Amino acid sequence: ARIIFKIAVLTFKTLLLKFPTYLYDLISRHEHTRSLRSSSTGFLNITIAGSHLAGRGFRHAAPYVWN
Repeated sequence: ARIIFKIAVLTFKTLLLKFPTYLYDLISRHEHTRSLRSSSTGFLNITIAGSHLAGRGFRHAAPYVWN
Protein backbone atom coordinates (compact mmCIF):
# COMPACT_ATOMS: atom_id res chain seq x y z
CA ALA A 1 0.00 0.00 0.00
CA ARG A 2 2.86 2.36 0.73
CA ILE A 3 4.57 1.88 -2.64
CA ILE A 4 1.25 2.34 -4.44
CA PHE A 5 0.79 5.66 -2.66
CA LYS A 6 4.30 6.74 -3.65
CA ILE A 7 3.68 5.82 -7.30
CA ALA A 8 0.38 7.74 -7.24
CA VAL A 9 2.03 10.86 -5.77
CA LEU A 10 4.89 10.69 -8.24
CA THR A 11 2.44 10.26 -11.13
CA PHE A 12 0.36 13.21 -9.92
CA LYS A 13 3.38 15.48 -9.66
CA THR A 14 4.64 14.36 -13.06
CA LEU A 15 1.28 15.03 -14.75
CA LEU A 16 0.72 18.33 -12.99
CA LEU A 17 4.17 19.88 -13.28
CA LYS A 18 5.47 17.95 -16.32
CA PHE A 19 8.63 17.53 -14.30
CA PRO A 20 10.89 15.56 -14.21
CA THR A 21 10.84 15.32 -17.97
CA TYR A 22 12.32 11.84 -18.10
CA LEU A 23 9.28 10.53 -16.21
CA TYR A 24 6.83 12.71 -18.15
CA ASP A 25 8.13 11.20 -21.39
CA LEU A 26 7.37 7.68 -20.12
CA ILE A 27 3.63 8.17 -19.62
CA SER A 28 0.99 9.16 -22.15
CA ARG A 29 -2.58 10.32 -21.69
CA HIS A 30 -5.45 8.40 -23.23
CA GLU A 31 -6.99 10.39 -26.09
CA HIS A 32 -10.51 9.63 -27.25
CA THR A 33 -11.37 9.73 -30.93
CA ARG A 34 -14.70 11.38 -30.18
CA SER A 35 -15.72 14.17 -27.85
CA LEU A 36 -17.08 12.40 -24.79
CA ARG A 37 -17.78 13.41 -21.21
CA SER A 38 -15.18 10.90 -20.11
CA SER A 39 -12.55 12.68 -22.21
CA SER A 40 -11.62 14.91 -19.29
CA THR A 41 -11.06 12.09 -16.80
CA GLY A 42 -7.30 12.04 -17.29
CA PHE A 43 -6.78 8.34 -17.89
CA LEU A 44 -3.36 7.12 -18.92
CA ASN A 45 -2.57 4.61 -21.66
CA ILE A 46 -1.72 1.21 -20.26
CA THR A 47 1.20 -0.35 -22.09
CA ILE A 48 1.92 -4.05 -22.24
CA ALA A 49 5.15 -5.15 -20.63
CA GLY A 50 7.39 -7.54 -22.50
CA SER A 51 8.50 -9.33 -19.35
CA HIS A 52 7.68 -9.60 -15.67
CA LEU A 53 10.59 -7.36 -14.74
CA ALA A 54 9.56 -4.67 -17.25
CA GLY A 55 6.09 -4.63 -15.69
CA ARG A 56 7.58 -3.26 -12.49
CA GLY A 57 8.82 -0.08 -14.16
CA PHE A 58 7.22 3.35 -13.82
CA ARG A 59 5.95 3.26 -17.41
CA HIS A 60 3.75 0.27 -16.61
CA ALA A 61 3.01 0.78 -12.92
CA ALA A 62 1.88 4.42 -13.14
CA PRO A 63 -1.15 3.85 -15.42
CA TYR A 64 -2.37 0.89 -13.36
CA VAL A 65 -2.23 2.91 -10.15
CA TRP A 66 -3.55 6.12 -11.72
CA ASN A 67 -6.51 4.60 -13.59
